[in-house]
Amino acid sequence: MVSKHAHLLHHAAPYILKRELSLRESFYLIMEGQCNQAISLCGMETRQADRIVHEMRKCTKRIRALLKLYRYAIGEELYAIENARYQAISQGLAPLRTSAARIAAIERLSAGSRLAVHRSDIRRLIRDCRESHTLLVREAFAKKKLKQQLRGTWKDCLNKTPDIPELACTFPALTEGLMKTYATGMRARSLALSQPLETNIHDFRKAAKNLWYQMQILRPVWPAVTGSLIRQLDLLGERLGTGHDLAELETYLQGIPVTGYKFLPLMLEQAEHYRKRLQEQCWPLSARIYAERPRSFVRRMEAYWKVKPCCREHPPQLA
Repeated sequence: MVSKHAHLLHHAAPYILKRELSLRESFYLIMEGQCNQAISLCGMETRQADRIVHEMRKCTKRIRALLKLYRYAIGEELYAIENARYQAISQGLAPLRTSAARIAAIERLSAGSRLAVHRSDIRRLIRDCRESHTLLVREAFAKKKLKQQLRGTWKDCLNKTPDIPELACTFPALTEGLMKTYATGMRARSLALSQPLETNIHDFRKAAKNLWYQMQILRPVWPAVTGSLIRQLDLLGERLGTGHDLAELETYLQGIPVTGYKFLPLMLEQAEHYRKRLQEQCWPLSARIYAERPRSFVRRMEAYWKVKPCCREHPPQLA
């Protein structure tokens, strides 16, 4: 039986500024949409637990990116409170997401010719991981009534949406938040390049992801230009995300006794090799994304916003 709420995942809540609305109204529209989408996920069947967790974590990330964009309109003190609220929801779901991502990483690594290990050995490892994951889901959803808890939490969030003064909601206030996000990503990239520890690369991934979300919100400034940047940020995030999942898998595999799975050293070697190849692809791509100085980047966005949008992107056809 398909959940009556499943269709909501195919009709995502609006995550974009509306030029016909004020910036303040757009903020509330986006916040309400994301909270309601998260509440609707709580109505899905428990057998779709992985999807519930994944989509709900995306809701928290979208909201936190929105808050970062509006942080100077909201005020630093209120921003910190609201950001912590949604960070707590995401962190509470993290073990379930990590467990599911681990299985996906093993399947990705074993696909094709990436791993010269007998299929039956891989299937056994995947089966064992799935059994552990099933127990984790059962503990959270059945014993701890996770869906009921989350529904109450999200309804509370919906009722506590921060109040922003109309006069504080200006586009320059938003671009100050955007500049901080862009500068954070630039610094994180530089640190990850000079010290390629997984924690540094993960911090860069989170910063790039925030910029990706914020550019989705700001897409209307000039869709033809911002759309291209959004696609490149999406590609960067996907590669960094896959690399992070592989790094998490390596940590997990290192804690398993080799006597149980004799192929683990080979799998670890392949995971590290694949992860480093992905990371190498990220540096030239991210160099283009972060080619401008933060102030120059946001001034360009401000200039686009000030121009009245064209009726059409392409010239009219001759009659």
